[in-house]
Amino acid sequence: MKSLPEYQDQIPTQKNKIAVKCFASLLFVIILSLVLRYVNGCTTFKDAFLTGFLLWTIVNVYDAIVMDIIWFCHDPYFVIKGTEDMTADYHDYMFHIKGSLIGEVLALVVCALAGLVVQFILK
Repeated sequence: MKSLPEYQDQIPTQKNKIAVKCFASLLFVIILSLVLRYVNGCTTFKDAFLTGFLLWTIVNVYDAIVMDIIWFCHDPYFVIKGTEDMTADYHDYMFHIKGSLIGEVLALVVCALAGLVVQFILK
């Protein structure tokens, strides 16, 4: 994809990727904490962690099964320009399942941080 002119100067460097991911994670923890506290009414670490993890898991499973496996793997017209050589990987169910499992591990960290924010900061 780096060789395509429309992606020139748009692919981030490793340093930029880390900074963007850290900022996005922090922002997501804050938003999730506010939702868990003021929308769901969670006031303890346990409630916030379990509720956040349940919400994350529902969205993650829906994404993996419905969006990725049922739709994306079976839609012959959905190919991102410049990745035509990766269609075999796109249609590999295990690729999407592994991504979902990585998402669940990330959920443990993010929901634990959100639980701490709810318990100690948003009183």
